[in-house]
Amino acid sequence: MAEELLTLAYPSVTGASAEARIESLRRALITLTDRLNRVDLGAMGVLRELDLAIRTRDDAAAQPDPQARAQAKALRELIVRTADYAAEHSQRWAAELKGSYVAVSDFGRYTQQTQLRLDADAAGIAQLYTYTAGINNRFSVQSAQYVRTGLLYYDGAAPVYGVGVGNLHTAVAEGGEVLDRTQNELLTVTPGRLSFWQDGAEVAWLSGKKLHFPSGTLEAFDAVLSGRLTAAADSRLGAWTVAKDGIYRTSSAWGAENGLYFGTQGLSLGSRFKVTADGRLSCSDAVISGALTATSLTLLGSATVTGRVNATDLQLNGVSIQTKLNTLMGYIDDAYNLSASVIRGGTLDFANVSVRNLYATRISTGGADSAAMSANGMEIYEAGARKVLVGWAGSNPAVVIGADNPAYVEKMYTGGAHRFWIGNSTMTCGILFNFTAGTYELRGTAA
Repeated sequence: MAEELLTLAYPSVTGASAEARIESLRRALITLTDRLNRVDLGAMGVLRELDLAIRTRDDAAAQPDPQARAQAKALRELIVRTADYAAEHSQRWAAELKGSYVAVSDFGRYTQQTQLRLDADAAGIAQLYTYTAGINNRFSVQSAQYVRTGLLYYDGAAPVYGVGVGNLHTAVAEGGEVLDRTQNELLTVTPGRLSFWQDGAEVAWLSGKKLHFPSGTLEAFDAVLSGRLTAAADSRLGAWTVAKDGIYRTSSAWGAENGLYFGTQGLSLGSRFKVTADGRLSCSDAVISGALTATSLTLLGSATVTGRVNATDLQLNGVSIQTKLNTLMGYIDDAYNLSASVIRGGTLDFANVSVRNLYATRISTGGADSAAMSANGMEIYEAGARKVLVGWAGSNPAVVIGADNPAYVEKMYTGGAHRFWIGNSTMTCGILFNFTAGTYELRGTAA
């Protein structure tokens, strides 16, 4: 749609009679009214008309040039500072409204004073609010806050219009002591930016679909993020710290004592559970209730497996269990004969066993009260002490009865003679038979 340039001209009044001239004037007014209805005479319309007058179609399609804007700003400031002549004219309007309230009772006196000052010019409207309240000359509140609409600041050479809401200072005091104070806070709303200011510094802003908190804290009861969350190094997520190579708690080192780490080096929960980045797992204890499948499994500590273990080569302390089983199965032939150099530990419980030849270094019933068969013979123990031996005492067959000062029955061959002793272990009290000589000897003192 082409822009229409509005041009006002005097109406043409023609006709001889008064009625004809009035009709001519009526048609002119109707034509003028129709043209005015088609033209936007509001603020934006006037600005568009001015824009059409000073720019071309090519200029409208051009992208903003930051360097050109900076040059325009610098040139404007140079002209203003070096001007030999400057003139400013602006219509101004000001008004002041005041209000007060007083309440008196048996409990004391409460006073409140409010004031609004309105200042308006071609750049905008400023509203300054002041508030003062007191209770019995003890509690007091003082506040000065403002709202400004219109021209807020310049972005280079371009003006930025919007709304600014600020708190100059607000203080709550008791007995002259300030209990709470806030000051120099400002919120500005412009077409392209929502900004929060403190002490003249922009601390946060919303612009271009992005919320910026360069040095502040974002706090929310709940948050739903549908996009990507990016945190720089040394950022904190609750008790966790973001590092360049991962996230950690307490210590940034993988496998540190009492530290939690997840990153490029692997995963570690303290120093006793660790998984390297290439998949190597080390832990102090493991309880596996399901199936364990591994091409190579080394168990150096304790492990409790209640399910099935599938492994090509299962090792304990670096020794292949498969190799040990193959060796054990080699001891068991097709006739179900079991032979072994050592069977150590555990319990062999057989309901019915028929043994043809049993070879063992020691066979014991176990416990403090037990019987055992070994290379020395048969031994009977009571409370851990040997009470009876039927076997070998030294190099001679003997029967030993008792633990303290035991009785001996011993067959020996000494001095080319066969002898038989019944008595104590030192052969100082008893009877010594000499089968070769056909004699006997009493030793000891008669009772």
